[in-house]
Amino acid sequence: MKFVDPKVSVVMIVHRDDNFLPMAIESVLNQSLVEFELIIVENGCNDILFNKLRNYRDPRIRLFRTRIPQISFNRNYALNEAKAELVAVMDSDDICMSQRLLKQYSFMIANSSVDVLSSSFFRIDEFGAVLNTVNKKGNSTMIKKMIWKTNPICHPTVMFRKKKIIELGGYLGGVRSEDYDLWLRLISLEGVGFAVLEEPLVSYRVHTNSCQKNFGSYCETAGHFLREFLQKMTLLNLSGLVVSCSKALVEKIRVLAAR
Repeated sequence: MKFVDPKVSVVMIVHRDDNFLPMAIESVLNQSLVEFELIIVENGCNDILFNKLRNYRDPRIRLFRTRIPQISFNRNYALNEAKAELVAVMDSDDICMSQRLLKQYSFMIANSSVDVLSSSFFRIDEFGAVLNTVNKKGNSTMIKKMIWKTNPICHPTVMFRKKKIIELGGYLGGVRSEDYDLWLRLISLEGVGFAVLEEPLVSYRVHTNSCQKNFGSYCETAGHFLREFLQKMTLLNLSGLVVSCSKALVEKIRVLAAR
């Protein structure tokens, strides 16, 4: 059934055809909360993948195609198309627990002061085996204290209020750290609320094509902190800049040493 006014818009950016994609899509379609739309933006892919995605007959899927292979552009494109005020982020190689949307939706409805809600998650390998459980917890105060040294929010577990993200300008850039940039800009605003559900609601896949922490991501993050420091001149952003540069330097030395 297609919903004119879905309770949640799930957004997924697809840029490669692999064995993980069907599992990711099915995990969304099999949610216990059924009043949602799944917005899939095909990000600079080929005709074979696009036609494969068109074969899904579930009316809750809304499929779009762009020729610009840039993740932030396509995330903003999906946000612009979202009909619901509550938007859930979903990556094309991860798996949602069946209660994810229902539990996050119920929490957001009951807690109007929360703008960004994330959760704990399972880290899985390319075969779906659970490597470990990453337990997350926190509120706005805790996240602000942590964000200068690490990204405290797992992006594929997030549900947020579309209006707040749109007002901020959406995703601004980055190849590996567009979410980190978004959180940095959000926490600098008055009245923006964060929360974390301690129950794991997503299986986050780690494999060779996934974006892991590396020299490039640390450099990007340093750039985000530098911009925020120059604009706001806060100790938090200066600390984040120093830590990110230090991580980039250590990673570069490690790579050179391994050659």
